[in-house]
Amino acid sequence: NKAENIQFTSEPDIGYTPKFFTQEDGLSYALVPFKSDLEVGQYTLSFSYGGASQNINIDLKQRDNGFRTREKTYADAVVNSYYNDEVIAKTEETLRPIAQSSVEKIYFEGSFLEACDTKVGKLATGYGHTIKVTGTDISYFHSGVDYSGPAGTAVNAGNAGEVVFADYLDHTGYIVVIDHGLGLKSWYAHLGKVAVKVGDVVAKGDKIGEFGSTGFASENGVHVGYTIFETPVCQYTLWADGNNKGVPVYKPE
Repeated sequence: NKAENIQFTSEPDIGYTPKFFTQEDGLSYALVPFKSDLEVGQYTLSFSYGGASQNINIDLKQRDNGFRTREKTYADAVVNSYYNDEVIAKTEETLRPIAQSSVEKIYFEGSFLEACDTKVGKLATGYGHTIKVTGTDISYFHSGVDYSGPAGTAVNAGNAGEVVFADYLDHTGYIVVIDHGLGLKSWYAHLGKVAVKVGDVVAKGDKIGEFGSTGFASENGVHVGYTIFETPVCQYTLWADGNNKGVPVYKPE
């Protein structure tokens, strides 16, 4: 298959065009994310190539308890130093090209791991919340999950992939980005220590850093996000049985 010749449409429009990658088996693969602000309802995804076509119907539903608004408290010095227009713009300028790119190879296989030993690091803030910063007019969409725990707690790769960024930025603190293939990346921010470098190929569960509180962080831990290219996705569907926290994963029959 020639990946560039695969045609895609969606009705209603999901606001995303998947990029296909042809692998050694001769087949082309892509991931199709659904953005968190899409309206619930029926969606038809249509794929065509060389005269053949297939439709996939998706019934997009609202998670039972929806997305909540939560309040978090940050030290004034942290807010002033690490959450301002200049710092955020510099972070976006640096990381956007990383999000827009992808390795050609599919590294990941099977389910994904949580980023730490959950007997030590606890899931403190989930995906999709609106976070309001106490005592300010700052609010933002939480596009990942936060774990909290003792400084130095190991942070592990969710699945196999290639390290495409490992450095310090004021907003994210020390951050590692792993490209798993098909545009899927995992992002590990606010680390206290980085244990990998760009170009390293890691296996599922490899240590890539440690809990910290660098950058715009309220406590020791790690923020873990997943994106398909520039679209944030909920990682609960990637864990274990693929149906965590009441968030279903959609697969064609």
